[in-house]
Amino acid sequence: MERISGDFEKMWQCMSTEQRLIYGRQYIDHHIAVADSSRWGGNPDLSPVIRAMTDALFSMKPRTRYLVHGGSGRIDPFTVSCYFVNLAVENMSNI
Repeated sequence: MERISGDFEKMWQCMSTEQRLIYGRQYIDHHIAVADSSRWGGNPDLSPVIRAMTDALFSMKPRTRYLVHGGSGRIDPFTVSCYFVNLAVENMSNI
């Protein structure tokens, strides 16, 4: 988190006066807070990621895209929405 906060600080320091007026300091502070809160929201079990990476490296027919549930809850809305988008794209290519 120290590195991420430092990166945001560097971005703020590199902004012109006009950019600072447009975005405001609260913009940077908001993104630092979001990054800080999201670091505890992930799934502590890395085995789904390791399985996906192993399949991608060693499978004779690896998938185009691997979706791994990344949230700590029962359902990861991002993964579900990506799954349906991938399904739609695959169906469009079969037409």
